[in-house]
Amino acid sequence: MQKPIDLLKHLQGLTGSFDHNGKKIFYINIYSKKQNSRYLPIIAKNEGVACADDSARAVVLALEIYKLFGEKKALQQAIKWLTFLEYMQDKKGFITNFIKSPEGQREYGIDSSHQGGAWWSSRAKWAWAKAYKVIKDKKYLDHYFKTKITERYQNDVASILLLAGLEVFESEDKNRLCNLLKRISSCRAKEGFFLHAKGAPLHLRAYHELEAVAKASDMLGNKKELVDSCRQTVKSLVNDVVNNGFYTEYITRDKSEINPYCVSPLVRGLYELSIADIENKEIYQKLSQKCFDWFEKMYEPTTGACLDWTHGDNISAGYGAEASIEAGFSYVRKLLLSNNTKTIRI
Repeated sequence: MQKPIDLLKHLQGLTGSFDHNGKKIFYINIYSKKQNSRYLPIIAKNEGVACADDSARAVVLALEIYKLFGEKKALQQAIKWLTFLEYMQDKKGFITNFIKSPEGQREYGIDSSHQGGAWWSSRAKWAWAKAYKVIKDKKYLDHYFKTKITERYQNDVASILLLAGLEVFESEDKNRLCNLLKRISSCRAKEGFFLHAKGAPLHLRAYHELEAVAKASDMLGNKKELVDSCRQTVKSLVNDVVNNGFYTEYITRDKSEINPYCVSPLVRGLYELSIADIENKEIYQKLSQKCFDWFEKMYEPTTGACLDWTHGDNISAGYGAEASIEAGFSYVRKLLLSNNTKTIRI
């Protein structure tokens, strides 16, 4: 029988540690390949060993598993991974993404690892917020508010920031959350679906807009109007994406190297919308099932390992952290829907 804690097995196997100021810091190796039933870590070329980006998402996944299924080992693992985020945040609140050695040497000055980058900083805020909500330790809330972003960003990142803010709703500035929501919900294509930005490519990787607006509709603003915009996004974009085997980038209908992060945000968005728009829940769940079907050839839930991408009939030989985390997010929602119980907020 599937145990929810199994979803973290691969990530636990990729976890290493180093000592810093008398404290053990736990990081997750980014990539791995399977060899003789073992997963061997691989250093990311021109990047490094581990990144805050993956660690933050792993924290959120582990805390979901603890909160929903009572897996205490998941909580313990989340606390370990949080040490890496603390290590990567400097005194001014800026987070650097990569370490380039197992000893913890930080990587600065590259596109994927400069101080305060929008992607890893927003995801770290999500992890801090989830940690505070679940663990109730104020130091995580302090880290959340301390985190700074040094660059402009589009609505995919704005959606992550909104989702993070909703986790600490009671402590957040409601005007800030409403402004994020307005920014995201008002930026739409003529067909009705949410955009990352006007005139910008619409990559399906990190398409969190549907999830953020659907979740916020129950907490902020005009629910009827927001849910209607989510319905239009499903009708004009999600139906097409799911029923045509997914895309990497939507405007060009690019199907090169479709990865789990092109699919899991759709699952998350459909799940949240099934709560906000319960009368159409069955429609959203049928679409979700097609997403789960895509993962069948990619993911091993008993080991928590997921292949990195598919390109036509070709499938990657690698089992990276990001792929396994995003597959885990989707499988958590599959478990909840398969229980035939009332859909609950995660």
